[in-house]
Amino acid sequence: MLRVLRVHESLHANLQAGARTPLAAVFSALLLLVLVAGSSQLLAKIPMAALAGLLLLVSVFLLDAPRWREVFSLSRTEFAVALATLIATLTIRLEMAILLGTLLSLMTFLYRTSKPAMRTMGFDSTSDSRQFVVLDDNATLEDRSSKPPHLPECPQLKLLRMEGEVYFGATQHVADKLHALRHEANPQKHLLVMGKSMNFIDLAGAELWEQELNARRAIGGDLYFHRPRPEVIAMWKTTGFTRLLGPEHQFPDKRVAIATIFPKLDPQICSTCTARIFWECKSVPHPPDSSP
Repeated sequence: MLRVLRVHESLHANLQAGARTPLAAVFSALLLLVLVAGSSQLLAKIPMAALAGLLLLVSVFLLDAPRWREVFSLSRTEFAVALATLIATLTIRLEMAILLGTLLSLMTFLYRTSKPAMRTMGFDSTSDSRQFVVLDDNATLEDRSSKPPHLPECPQLKLLRMEGEVYFGATQHVADKLHALRHEANPQKHLLVMGKSMNFIDLAGAELWEQELNARRAIGGDLYFHRPRPEVIAMWKTTGFTRLLGPEHQFPDKRVAIATIFPKLDPQICSTCTARIFWECKSVPHPPDSSP
């Protein structure tokens, strides 16, 4: 963050001098190199106290108090990283301080992305214009703005929206969530993952989905994906997961996905189900009324 502030000040100075393109910084560096090479004897006569004062003046301009207040209000974590980098710059070698700031920023990024959101999805009504809504308690404010009440979940098909990257740092969190879904009291054996927001996966992520596919099929269910991104599909093809999954388990449309998965559900459970949230449920007859 501190480096960003410094770069910002440097660019601001160039703009004030009339710069129009990024090449201005290159020409400034070349001009400085020529001046130093041509006037090295004169520069050697400048007192060290004057250079120290110049450095202090530059540092004062770099400490943009409004920008620091803005960083503090937006993210306490980013502010802590910037402050730690500033203290390190004043107390240890500059290159080590820059390395420390980079490592802290990287650790912050890994922590923030290590727990991607996995939200249970459902429907808000049975009308033709119904929308998919988030059913989780930890839904965002935007998701909560949809009108209640929501329809119940299907007891056989789980609709799960994946938000974020499934890489080596996030696989444990995702695996724990998927394991918990499969080991509920009455688990939904079929899982439809909405992967439009799953930006990319690595080898560990591909292996995780392969393990989930095998686990789902072992309990009599299956795994499906809605709109996986091209980067994800490319990794699946490289690792051979596409062949194991099958192209018929990837869908570009939610309606097509549900219509394709519905015949694979247990008809006995469907006949006694009271949720009946899918339009295909209308084709399942209700059980005869056994009341006297």
